[in-house]
Amino acid sequence: MIKRRSSPFLCGFVRVLSVPFSDWGIGELVGFVGGKAEVQFFDAPGAQLPTKLEIDLTAIERVSLPAQTRIYRRATGGRWQVGRILEDGGQVVFVQFPNGETVNVEANEIQVRWSKPLVDPLPLLTAEATETPLLADARAEFMQAVARQHHAAAGVSAVLCSSVDLVDYQFDVVRRILTDPIQRYLLADEVGLGKTIEAAIVLRQYFIDDATARAVVIVPPALVYQWRRELSVRFGLGNELDDTLHVVANDDIDRLMKVIRSAGMLVVDEAHHLSRQSTAQQRQLYDLLESHARGVQRLLLLSAAPVLRNAEEFLRVLHLLDPVVFPLEDLEGFKRRIASRQVVAEVVSTLVPENVWGLEPDLERLMENYPDDHLLVAKVGALQQVLTTFPDEENEQFLAALDDLKTHLVESYRLHRRLLRNRRAAVSWATPRRAGMRPVAFTGRG
Repeated sequence: MIKRRSSPFLCGFVRVLSVPFSDWGIGELVGFVGGKAEVQFFDAPGAQLPTKLEIDLTAIERVSLPAQTRIYRRATGGRWQVGRILEDGGQVVFVQFPNGETVNVEANEIQVRWSKPLVDPLPLLTAEATETPLLADARAEFMQAVARQHHAAAGVSAVLCSSVDLVDYQFDVVRRILTDPIQRYLLADEVGLGKTIEAAIVLRQYFIDDATARAVVIVPPALVYQWRRELSVRFGLGNELDDTLHVVANDDIDRLMKVIRSAGMLVVDEAHHLSRQSTAQQRQLYDLLESHARGVQRLLLLSAAPVLRNAEEFLRVLHLLDPVVFPLEDLEGFKRRIASRQVVAEVVSTLVPENVWGLEPDLERLMENYPDDHLLVAKVGALQQVLTTFPDEENEQFLAALDDLKTHLVESYRLHRRLLRNRRAAVSWATPRRAGMRPVAFTGRG
């Protein structure tokens, strides 16, 4: 145990309370100069001379070294020893050194690092004052495990701090959204495939990455409690609820108008309800979202029953995601896109450099199907002009014109560009309990 001294002492370990030194951590009171305290801060064995400050006495407080605080002591011969505090008794501290050695040490013989990071590790390594191999090996295993986790998560730290079992197709959706600078998508997974989990992880990552994050989740009234519980229990967002994160029923227009103004991200569950305009409340909700969705960088619409069968309703949903590409007033043009989307899919697959001598028939198909798209006509014409020079497949002008046309088609005509959909038939292993029913022959008695 500690051998305590009864004589009073003036020096010891202290913490400075005044800014900007309050975050320097533990220092040592080594004396007094002109009525002020002289506080010395230790960096590391072998590093530069300790930093000293002259501080008013009212700006310091005495501290006891917590158990397991790492300390340094010069041993016989000038070598440095590294130990851990077991108990701080003031003038004498009880320290454990490597190999199980426990010793009472005078407080003025030990040094404690301040809280600033080590600038140069070389002096510390030269002084041989690092931890014991046992602790270093244990820490190395931990760091390797953490590195493997981060590699598996591809940098999506929200996956590591959420209490969910994420499967591969869900992770693909999350990564697709997070790697897109324009995070505006319609998540249309079939029921039970986890679109709520996908949206919640993107939401969690938003709060991890942005200290000023503010988000609104709009859901049917019956799902408010479920969403709040999931975000709190499974995704660690309980502290943000009702502060920077709001879960609002889609019929609570008054509250929604108050919180939506500052939102940097919107999540709308059961988004197919937005396409319906049968009641004044539905029209008011759509108008409110339409006016704010333009200025929101992140917008996720969730729907297990996408309104693909009704062109007008489908256009209203896509208009929220991209009002420029999908204007509400161009319903006839949108219907033509739906009818001819197979043409676009086929042409896009042929727009590759290796097909430089076979592009003309597909370019003519585009002109026939979309004569009113002046921008498309211009891009096709630019590519045709380059083709008259008989370029090879590595020609820079040819590659630029080809990529320009392909980008326009993908962004403007392929309706699934911002629609992510997983079907149960493709991932039947993920929902074994929803595999369907099997007919069984039954013969009654009689």
